[in-house]
Amino acid sequence: MATEYKIKLITWRGKHGDVHVIARDVKEEGRAWLYLFKLMDGNHFYDCLDGDEPAAYEAAKKGSAKGAAWLLLIRSDMGAEYEGITVDYPMVP
Repeated sequence: MATEYKIKLITWRGKHGDVHVIARDVKEEGRAWLYLFKLMDGNHFYDCLDGDEPAAYEAAKKGSAKGAAWLLLIRSDMGAEYEGITVDYPMVP
C-alpha cells in the first residue's frame, strides 16, 4: 500500500525576498529542490564550498534533487543572517 505524500511548502527566505515552492508529490518536490538550487547557484550562493559540499554541488549540477536538497539545507543551517530555507506542511482541508 502506497503511503500518502504530505504536501510541502518549501520557502527560501532571502535578503532580496522570499521564494515559495509547493510540492504536491515526490516528483514536484525534486523539481522544487532543483529549482531553488539553480536560483541560488545563479546568485553565486555556492562560491565557497568545503567538506562534502563540492560533491553535493556536482551532483545537483547533474540533476540530483537529493544533492540539491542536502546542499540547500546544510547551507541554510550555517545561520546566514538573511538567508535560509524552511519546509512547512500546509493544512489542506
